[in-house]
Amino acid sequence: MRSVLRAAVMVIGLVLVIDALVLVFRGLWMTYEAYHDLLTRPDVERPLLPALEAVDVFFMAIALFIVAVGLVQLFIGDLPFLKDVSFAWMRVESYTQLKLLLWDTFLVTLLVLFLTRIFAARTMGWDVLILPGAILMLTVSSFLLKKGKH
Repeated sequence: MRSVLRAAVMVIGLVLVIDALVLVFRGLWMTYEAYHDLLTRPDVERPLLPALEAVDVFFMAIALFIVAVGLVQLFIGDLPFLKDVSFAWMRVESYTQLKLLLWDTFLVTLLVLFLTRIFAARTMGWDVLILPGAILMLTVSSFLLKKGKH
């Protein structure tokens, strides 16, 4: 049973890494298109908006990569290439630690998404306040969770 779980976690981790790489390439393409439009088409309104959207795609790729590495560290853990992870924040020792790391990553992603929506908006309405409200609730709950942990 243990080998089945290890194989399933490895497959899930591999798929998540592939998804993250696809998002990185998508973000690179979006950035290229944004700067290409900026340099070749001076009539484009808000030319760097796709570059800001690409930043959001990069953050999602980072989140998927964190999930992949975190799951493999938690459920398999004895792989040689994971023992030498050079980033201290990428060493996941508990599910709560992985959850907090992802929580912070998603907060930054939501913030970039909100900024993208603000810059792209033609008019401001009450619906613009949904993302800041969600960001505020997630930030407060993250703060309380971290405060209760220490």
